[in-house]
Amino acid sequence: ESGGNYNAVIGDAHAAADLGAMTLSQIYGLMDTFKAANKPSTATGRYQIIRATLQGLQASLKLGMDEMFTPALQDKLAVELMVEQGYSKWWTGAMTDEDFAHGISMVWASLPDPQNDGKSHYDGIGANHASTTIPAVYAVLQKARAAKGAVAPPLAPAPQS
Repeated sequence: ESGGNYNAVIGDAHAAADLGAMTLSQIYGLMDTFKAANKPSTATGRYQIIRATLQGLQASLKLGMDEMFTPALQDKLAVELMVEQGYSKWWTGAMTDEDFAHGISMVWASLPDPQNDGKSHYDGIGANHASTTIPAVYAVLQKARAAKGAVAPPLAPAPQS
């Protein structure tokens, strides 16, 4: 959805305003402007995180409103979302590619859901649709698994309070 752009916002994958120079408080303000402008969502950043998801992550990771929405933070948030969907289990082989792909398809609407015939988990809700294929997702997972020895395993989910 974002084309890898950490500054992407809903409807503009090529946005150039530096979101990494903004605090979470300012990101929420930006999201408010999207809602006020009747945008279809509040999706922001490389991983197109919506307001409710950001609020949940902020609480679970105990992030302050003054935390900067840097690329490093965005990556951390994305990893946390994957961990919440079973990344640690998948990494160790305790979860199948299909189950993990299903889990992450519930997070990112542009990913295909193997339990929904390869359509987005949210297909038919607004403009949501899968922008890739299940074989492409499985290929990326296989590539990640092949790099397993060179990469540290993911951390367990943050404790819930």
